[in-house]
Amino acid sequence: MATVTAMSYDVRMTKDAAPSREYELKFAIDPKAYDAVMAHPLLADVPSAARALSSTYFDTPDDRLRREHVSLRLREGEPGGTVQTLKSAPSSIVDRSEWEQPISGARPDTALLGETPLKPLLDEVDAALVPRFTVEVKRDIFPLRRGADEVEAAIDRGTIRADAGALAISELELESKAGEPAAVFDLARDLVRDLPLVLSLESKAERGFAVANASIGKPVKALALNIDPRLTRAAAFEAIVQACLAAVTHNSALIGGADDGEAVHKTRIALRRLRAFIELFRPSLRRRKLQPLERDIKWAASRLGDARDADVLQQSYVDPVVKAGQVEGAGAVAALMLGQRMRAHEALREALASPRWRLLLVELLAFSIDGVRRAQRKRGWRGFARRRLSAHRRRLARDSSRFSRLSTEALHDVRKAAKMLRYDLELLAPVVGLGGTEASVTRLSSALETLQDSLGIVQDEAAAREALGNALKSARRPAGLSRETWRAATREIMPRGGGRGKLKRKAEKAARRLSRPVAFR
Repeated sequence: MATVTAMSYDVRMTKDAAPSREYELKFAIDPKAYDAVMAHPLLADVPSAARALSSTYFDTPDDRLRREHVSLRLREGEPGGTVQTLKSAPSSIVDRSEWEQPISGARPDTALLGETPLKPLLDEVDAALVPRFTVEVKRDIFPLRRGADEVEAAIDRGTIRADAGALAISELELESKAGEPAAVFDLARDLVRDLPLVLSLESKAERGFAVANASIGKPVKALALNIDPRLTRAAAFEAIVQACLAAVTHNSALIGGADDGEAVHKTRIALRRLRAFIELFRPSLRRRKLQPLERDIKWAASRLGDARDADVLQQSYVDPVVKAGQVEGAGAVAALMLGQRMRAHEALREALASPRWRLLLVELLAFSIDGVRRAQRKRGWRGFARRRLSAHRRRLARDSSRFSRLSTEALHDVRKAAKMLRYDLELLAPVVGLGGTEASVTRLSSALETLQDSLGIVQDEAAAREALGNALKSARRPAGLSRETWRAATREIMPRGGGRGKLKRKAEKAARRLSRPVAFR
């Protein structure tokens, strides 16, 4: 489970053990932009303090603490000597408790953890705790004040090291120290407009375990989420949106890397999941704040969609014909489509490097916190989600009831609705017992998957035909290639849609299953 550092609970074990809630935002810094960040007017004239921090994270060899959503570290370099810190996320990814205690020695002092969530595991894990990785950073600390609000900006540069490898880190943290927590977001907006700072929702601990387990840089489909059904509607919305946003930020940061195609695909899915849950909660949301967000989400989805469509066209239709080596002129068509694919990916990278994208991530995080209308913030969420899921299922069943008469556009709308309902079920049913183990919900999920996948193939073929046709209309026939050869090559690559009827019949059969009652409970 990726850890979201924003909106974390921080309970420190001081003499009076008084709890406090801290608001902290984290941003990745492109190392090339470090000087520009340090020279920004909001930081350049502020007296700063520098510290060298070295943190060692402990766990069992099989990551028992991590599987219990607990992290344990010893940090050197803080005023007062070595500090032992235990962090826990017991109820949701945004609810984090922290216990700190000064200690002496190079191993954790588990005797100090008897009043923490680690207590039930102490006898089992104490002797098995070993260093898993270290985090060494140079930290520059800037105390900032805006009226009565105090925010601490900390810039970390350093390395995470484990037996399996190392990872350079460069990041900015903004933490509310006094006054209104909204000041953190105001400062973040001012900085990301000017600087290439990209919101990051992964803690150093999560990245450290990724390095230790040799899984760094891997795209993720979805993040695990532990939601307490007793949460308020506002808290549940916050947890769900931030889980989706964590997947968006994780995957989008990998676009342009070694696994570019998969990162684009997983970012697109994560953004779709986010849209699905916003739709689920829509009746409870502040619509005026939501409208500009949805415009920017649609813009980002369009850029991701163009790049993904170009990937599918190349991989599913063009490359197989070229690899077969039996069609003269196929290489020339492939080169033409490869150029289009490269332009789509370049447009996507430009979008992800823009202030519009950086601000969208910040605004989505802020909306996750205050997006639910005040009158509904303290209401329950489980019954609300159950009613919304039931309504979505009935609407989808109604819209697809005359399947054979639906236009291509209407079928596309049915597929999108099925996809959104399926995303909602995948996350919510197993977590809060909305009937996830019931046969009726299992049948519904299966029908939604069949409907989505079958119509998806039909739509992909139609999109591929359109994209290839448009490209060829505006392209010049390569020199030395006859008109007949050029046309023959394009015909071989062009999707024929021969199985379209079978796929539609399969989708229609799945659509009929949507009318069966579902026991959401």
